[in-house]
Amino acid sequence: MQVNFVDCVPSLISQIEQNLQKFHPNSNAKTHCVDLKKLDLLQSSMPEEGKHLVIIAGVGGELMSEFISNILLNNQGIAIDFILCPVNYCYHLRESLEHANLGLIDEWLIKENNRFYEILYTSNDSHQHHLLPSKVGEKIWQSDDSKQNLIAKEYLNKLLCHYRKVEFGGQLDAADIVRAYEQVKVCEKR
Repeated sequence: MQVNFVDCVPSLISQIEQNLQKFHPNSNAKTHCVDLKKLDLLQSSMPEEGKHLVIIAGVGGELMSEFISNILLNNQGIAIDFILCPVNYCYHLRESLEHANLGLIDEWLIKENNRFYEILYTSNDSHQHHLLPSKVGEKIWQSDDSKQNLIAKEYLNKLLCHYRKVEFGGQLDAADIVRAYEQVKVCEKR
């Protein structure tokens, strides 16, 4: 698998390259200082497994959806896995993943520094059988322990409060989103 680090800020790419050399000197990771929307994986050497991994984090779900759409358009016929960690608008991102026919390999919910993050591992590889991502998530609501269960409940409550405010404020027709999250059941795996 080829890991690609992309940013349009040269100093960030330089820092990533230094960290890769320091901590992973034998890595076959590639760095690209380009607009992510223009990423051309055909210019990279094909990894042995015949698949690329693109990790996108630190941007909202709407912009992330644009990035993914452009990457898929610019790299047709290439098997690509994505690890995605949007800072907001996860519902919108999940909706766009469904439309792009990306399969869900796994998903996680983490809380760090009082912020919640959904992490989605998806792929366009049709040789792997994946589920289409749910618009509200599935595995993130099924916890392994009581601590993760509380995190999931807190996150669900935060999402419902946010989308109810959005709906009340008339900024967006969020009624369908609210209804979808109201159907979520947080539970511990047994």
